[in-house]
Order: sequence, then structure tokens, then C-alpha cells
Amino acid sequence: MAKIFLNPEDNESLKDVYTKVFQEADEIYLATAFLTEWSFSKVKLGSCKQFVAIIGTHFGLTKKQACRDLMKWLPESLRSHIYAFPFEQQSTFHPKVLVWKKDEKFFSLIGSSNLTSAALNKNYEINVKNEIEAKDYERIVEWFKDRSDESQVMSQSWIDSYEESKVVYKSKNGKKEPNEKVFDVRLPQNSESRKWLEGRRKQMKVFKRYKAKLFDLMKENAAGRLSNKKFWEDFCEIWHARFDEENQFRFQNNGVERSCSKANWHEATNAFMFIYKKSEKCSVFELDKIVAEQIDRLKRKKNPARKAWLSEMLCQFFPNTYPLLDDPVNQWVKNIGWKLDRGGSEGKKYIDLATRLRSVVKENKPFVNNLAELDILMQL
Repeated sequence: MAKIFLNPEDNESLKDVYTKVFQEADEIYLATAFLTEWSFSKVKLGSCKQFVAIIGTHFGLTKKQACRDLMKWLPESLRSHIYAFPFEQQSTFHPKVLVWKKDEKFFSLIGSSNLTSAALNKNYEINVKNEIEAKDYERIVEWFKDRSDESQVMSQSWIDSYEESKVVYKSKNGKKEPNEKVFDVRLPQNSESRKWLEGRRKQMKVFKRYKAKLFDLMKENAAGRLSNKKFWEDFCEIWHARFDEENQFRFQNNGVERSCSKANWHEATNAFMFIYKKSEKCSVFELDKIVAEQIDRLKRKKNPARKAWLSEMLCQFFPNTYPLLDDPVNQWVKNIGWKLDRGGSEGKKYIDLATRLRSVVKENKPFVNNLAELDILMQL
């Protein structure tokens, strides 16, 4: 049966509802048009295994301190699925919803209230709490996954870069509009960058000719039918083409040879094949988590192939989704002033980088179409 909250008159405040959900739910999905205060810092999160939040940033109304308090409140294991929905999207992000799972039952709280102190306590708000069917819960979860694909991972470095509104307006064509920029990375669009893009696109076409053979090598090694020594020899026959040769397709110089010649390839190819198989059935939202987990697993095993080699394979096979990770990319990130999530694992930092670079591609389309193309421009 539905329960309607007509606040502020009702005795039970919305804050009490949120508090109880945080203490008892197994899964939590939260979306708000903006976040101005995190009022639950003293609430102990219970047995929650999945916490996803998407925060709107339109007009810069979301407050940086509220974001910091939310991230600090969450245990580190649950921080990787907090997202900032970018202002650049044509449609405004305007939901106010909390859905959760508890003991195989599903619930929603939907209404007019954003996550502000006033909305949770004293504003005139109408919200409805209801038990919902599993199929409806799954539909909402899919909606969250789709919106997260359009969003930026919220990390400490994102918070530092975000510009909240100071209620200062600028004049534009005689109208007053808020300054709502968060990231503005504009790539040079000149003859030199076009020439480099042309070269990268040619490399990507060449890769398509060798893609199946590389995939088969990784598949055979992962299954144990090809030794690590034989895999490295056969891989290098394809990989070692000089940059002035027609069949050259790799994106980096000698990073793989320099760091990975003695890698345990069985571990590395298993990681790639696991990611590839999962990519056929899951969203980017889910795949990001899988990629981060595989990178962290290889790190625990001290496998050097988790950086130069694995990121190249991911960028080659998933050019829209995952970037190369090498010295030029690291220098570009440093030059632009980004600080990747310091509180996260190596895998989560890579996903932080990936989500930021996806946003850069969106800002610069149609000049640049994917992360593989963006990579070459980061070297200029």
C-alpha cells in the first residue's frame, strides 16, 4: 500500500525515511536534481552492498561540500558508483527518486524533494513511498545505468574541478544566464591535428585486419592451449611493426616491450577475455566495474601487463569506452591539472580517467569521435 508524505505537516519527516533506508536496505539507487547538503553523516550505513547515486549539476546548484560529505560518508568500497550528471546534456536532469531492495522486496520513494535540508524537513513537498514489483525495480535500475553512462564519476578531483554557482550571472544577448561550466577541454582543430587524426584513423583500419588473429592468440593463451612463451613470440610478430610500415597499428611506442616481456600472459589474457565476454551482455556502467576489478586483480598479482598492454588492448577493442594508459597520457593529465581519484584503487583511477575522457570526446564531437582518436591529439 502506498504511503503519501505531505510535508512539512506529516509527523514522519522525509529525513527519517531516508535514514531508515540507509540503515536497512541491501541495494540503494538515488537520484536528485541537485545536492546542497548531505544530512546523513551521522547515520550508519547498514548492510548495503550496492549504492548508486546520480547528482545533477545544472546551473551549479549542487554544492561541493555536500559532495565531499557524501563521499566521506560512504565506505571506500561503495564510492565508485557516485555520478555527476553533466550540464552539457540537452535535457535537464530533474529526478527526485530513491529506490531500494530489502529482503527480496522492492520499494520506491518518488516525489518533489531534492536532497536539501529544507526539502527533507520544512518545505512544502509531496512524496509517495510504495512497494513495487521486481520488474519495475529492474526497469528503474536500467534507467540508472543508462544515465550513469552519460555522467561523470564523482571523485575528489571532480569535486575540486567543479564550479558551483555563486549566484553570479553573465549577460548574453541581453539575457542573464548562469555560468554552469564544469569541464571545458577544447581540442585544437587545425591542419596539424587533422593530419594526426588521419594517421590514427588509418591505424584503426589496419588493426581491423589483425583483430581476429590477436583475439585468437589471447583466447588460446587464456585457455592454456598456448604457452606464455609462444604467445609472446606470436604476439610480437604482429605487434613489432615499425611506425613507418604500412601494417603498423599500435598506438604507443615501446611501452609494452619495455614493461611486459616477462609478464604472466596467462593471467593477463584471462583478464582481457573475461572483460570481453562480459561486454557482450552488460552496460558500460557494469563493464567499468569489471574492468576496474580485473586491473586490481592483476595488480595484486604484480602483473606488469595491467597498464601498457591491457589498456592498449582495451583501447583497440573498445575505442569508444577505454583509453590508453602510457607516459604521454599521464603527462597530458598532469598538464591539464586533473588529479585522478586519490582515494581509489588503480582500477578505479583508470575508470575515473576513462569517464573524464569520454566527456572530452562529447565536448569535441564531431571533430574527434572516440578515445582512440583523442589519444593521438593528447600527444600534440
